[in-house]
Amino acid sequence: MNNNFQYIDGIGNIQIAEGVVRLDVLMMTRIEGDKSTAEKVGGLAMSLPAFLRSYNQMNLVVNKMLEQGLLKRNDGEVTPGQTVATPEQ
Repeated sequence: MNNNFQYIDGIGNIQIAEGVVRLDVLMMTRIEGDKSTAEKVGGLAMSLPAFLRSYNQMNLVVNKMLEQGLLKRNDGEVTPGQTVATPEQ
């Protein structure tokens, strides 16, 4: 088994075709002040059930971090590209 870990800064474009979810893997390539540029550095493909399991698992972790006070829930309606929680300062 290959235990190759890769650091990423985020997920970009997400597409679903023929039951396979494809996600672009992003890394920040240039940061100037408060502006940054993300570059696609790879991809991830998984079945729709695997994608939903991953989503549910991440949701559980975020909820646990909220309970522990590591994150604070952002108020108001969430729009695309906006985060639902931010790290507690």
